[in-house]
Amino acid sequence: MKKIFTLVLFISLMDYCHAQFVPIVDADFRSFLMGRYPSCFNAAQEMDTTCALIVNETSLTYISGGIHEIKYFDNLIYLNTYYDNTVQYPATLKYLDLSYSGFPTSFSSLQNNTVEWIDMSNSRGPTQPPLHITANYFPNSVKHLNLSNNYIATIAQLPSSLSYLDLSYNVITSVTLPTNLDTLIIREQDPDPLAPNPTNQPSLRTLSLPPNLRYLDCRENAIRSLTLPASLTWLDCSDNWYEISTQMSDYSIPAMSNLGTLPSGLKYLRCVNGGLTNLQSLPTSLEYLDVTNNKYVIEVWTDPSN
Repeated sequence: MKKIFTLVLFISLMDYCHAQFVPIVDADFRSFLMGRYPSCFNAAQEMDTTCALIVNETSLTYISGGIHEIKYFDNLIYLNTYYDNTVQYPATLKYLDLSYSGFPTSFSSLQNNTVEWIDMSNSRGPTQPPLHITANYFPNSVKHLNLSNNYIATIAQLPSSLSYLDLSYNVITSVTLPTNLDTLIIREQDPDPLAPNPTNQPSLRTLSLPPNLRYLDCRENAIRSLTLPASLTWLDCSDNWYEISTQMSDYSIPAMSNLGTLPSGLKYLRCVNGGLTNLQSLPTSLEYLDVTNNKYVIEVWTDPSN
């Protein structure tokens, strides 16, 4: 019995010796980790970087900064947090949720990473100047990118690996899209009327589509015409209008009158509240069609004060 006890004690001491304890610098992050992984901390509130709960964790949400010790999460796949260029992120990271957390100045600490999915939606507002994103800003590994509602004006370059892109609710006038893009959501590029120097004119009036696009949602813009790629299977181009303002009135005029040749594999087509005057022969693949309320109508709002 004494030998068994001695053996157990020896093994326990060996495990302790192999443990590698590090201090967690940020007090809030330390408190969060201790509450989530209490068995991974010693009496000095230091974290064991070899603890199985830390090493094998795959998903973590911590909406704050000071997460420098996140590098010890060797198998982390999903992280929802504030981005920090001084942090070394795990090489296993695939999904990075930065929504509602501010727009980072760069992704320098992710350039050699394998992140494929980034959500940066709702991170800027119209109280800030329109954003012009420079070339090589995004990691080259990114395939899925949500940039909606950020008051973005221009994007110099997007990753060639990109297959999904959401640019809705920005102030983009034009954008160069990567060739392999599969899904594009680019709704409502009107500047916020409460923003500095407001304007009623829609931002997006032209849109050049990549050859492999299959899904397009470009509602509520002022796009006048589209050349649809043969690969397209889903399209919603509803509510594309542009406005003409005079001293007395605002005139809202349907922008899009013709969709040209429809792709042979198109399955879904919705283009309501517009100015379509005709549709060329519908493809036999079509499963859903809604083109209601398409007529050339000019709606006039007169200023009642005049």
